[in-house]
Amino acid sequence: MSTIAEWSRLSELLDDSADVAAAVAQAADDPGVDPWAVLIDALDGAGALAYLDWKDSGQQVAAALALLPRIADAGLDLGEVAAAEEDAPAAVAAVNRALDAYGITVVHLDEDSDAYPLVAVASGDADRVAALAQSLGRTARVYR
Repeated sequence: MSTIAEWSRLSELLDDSADVAAAVAQAADDPGVDPWAVLIDALDGAGALAYLDWKDSGQQVAAALALLPRIADAGLDLGEVAAAEEDAPAAVAAVNRALDAYGITVVHLDEDSDAYPLVAVASGDADRVAALAQSLGRTARVYR
């Protein structure tokens, strides 16, 4: 699979938006642009990304994740799930355990910073997202 095809497949697994796919494909074809940054920005623009800080509380994580379409459609009250957690990684792990029954997994798209961009994917795609990110020299983490 070519690099452009890998970036395209990754964007499809993260969101089904044609705008996200087009932005990422264009970035992957331009050596002067970072496709990972474009992917994160495009997901954010499409409303498919919760952008947090790793130190955010469980309540902040729950409030942000509840707005993501895949999670909102599940109808799970995340406040009770994540409220007791003191930082984003622990809160995301608690949310993922609760979302498991709904076939949804939250993935952290690592930017090597304190930023904590999170996206909800189908649970069956989470390992593929992580593997594709790794093959592209990036890190996508699933906390359980």
